[in-house]
Amino acid sequence: KFPAKFVCHDKCDDPQSSADVDLVLLDREARNITDDTNYCITLPFKKFENNTCGIDVSQDTKEEIYCDASSEYKFSDFGMASSVITVNNALCMDSIKFYKAICDSFFMLGYFVGGILFGMIADTFGRKISVTLAIFVSFIGSGIGPLVHHHWAYAVFRILPGAGSIACYLMAFTLAVEVVGKKEQFYGVPWSMTVFSFIGNMIAIPFALGEACNGILAFLFPHWDSFQFSVTFICGIAGVVWFFIPESPRWLIEEKRFDEAKKLLQAAAKSNGKELSKEDLIVDGDAPKAGTESLASRITHWEEKEVEEGIFHPELRKSTIVLFMIWTVVSLVYYGTSFGIEELHLTSNPYLAVGIVALVEIPAYILTALVMDVTGRSPSHPHPPGHCCVLHRLCHCWRTWNPLHGDDPDCKVWDLLHLHCVQDLHL
Repeated sequence: KFPAKFVCHDKCDDPQSSADVDLVLLDREARNITDDTNYCITLPFKKFENNTCGIDVSQDTKEEIYCDASSEYKFSDFGMASSVITVNNALCMDSIKFYKAICDSFFMLGYFVGGILFGMIADTFGRKISVTLAIFVSFIGSGIGPLVHHHWAYAVFRILPGAGSIACYLMAFTLAVEVVGKKEQFYGVPWSMTVFSFIGNMIAIPFALGEACNGILAFLFPHWDSFQFSVTFICGIAGVVWFFIPESPRWLIEEKRFDEAKKLLQAAAKSNGKELSKEDLIVDGDAPKAGTESLASRITHWEEKEVEEGIFHPELRKSTIVLFMIWTVVSLVYYGTSFGIEELHLTSNPYLAVGIVALVEIPAYILTALVMDVTGRSPSHPHPPGHCCVLHRLCHCWRTWNPLHGDDPDCKVWDLLHLHCVQDLHL
């Protein structure tokens, strides 16, 4: 994030020169937003005989000199008191318009790398280790940003928090759904709703809450380095989950670590007030009665079947390719909306806008958890988002024709609907 209007000039030790700069800045901010002034042309500062300096107005025509990293910049509040751009005096670099997109691209590259790398770690060393390592990478990636003291180095290092954050979500999701059963019904719900579907959707709510917390943290810590360190601190605290989360019993059985898996199954049964017989803990079809299969054996055979078939098995290949295509489009829309909060113009308060874009996801998660097992996975997926997006396009046409240029409150409502549909599509 960086200010739209600013003043730049050569360095001057005279504190009185600040008043001249303030007047120029006020004049520029009072102009229309479409003002075509090149703010990167340095003010003509001159050192006078009395050892003071200020704007030299003695000549009408002056050579245009452009500001760079060695210049001084002055700007008003732009939502944050400082950013990586302002601290590094990079407001006038050639690629300033693309810098945010470049940072976001490196972050998404981290998503790509993290999903693959931590998935391999989870399959090799376990879900618990993968989750904890992902938290550590997020901690290091967030904390290293303010320490590199260069805006391009900061952009490249965005790969680390990107890899860690997506791994935290994916590995936590994997661990959660592998711990719970697939057929148990949610208690107290009169229609079909499994604990598996409920947990699979509800685990995304902390994801949305974490996004919304960024707005609160930015309000409390307006300087970008303190904001980054606050996020780093929260990432570090999350590391305590190592002492509380179990390993996935399905992964333990897949790795033939049966003793550890048995202990987890017994602890889970005790917590649920159930009792496991010795036959339930027999593995590899050694159950005493013909035609019976123990609980541990059923999990083992299910895991072996999943590994043998894989996502590119002939029966799954078509669905896998379709899902790859869908997720590409969904990610483009979802993260394009999330990263482009400022362009949505939901509210003049940027902190509130961050919260709105994040919290609007939660109703979609809850609704999907309630109806997924009733309607199935496919029927409820494309239609509501598609319908709402069409309505949003109609409202956009109304904005274009309306002389108020989008000030109609009804259009603001459709903006929120559009956001909700985007987040629903993300499910």
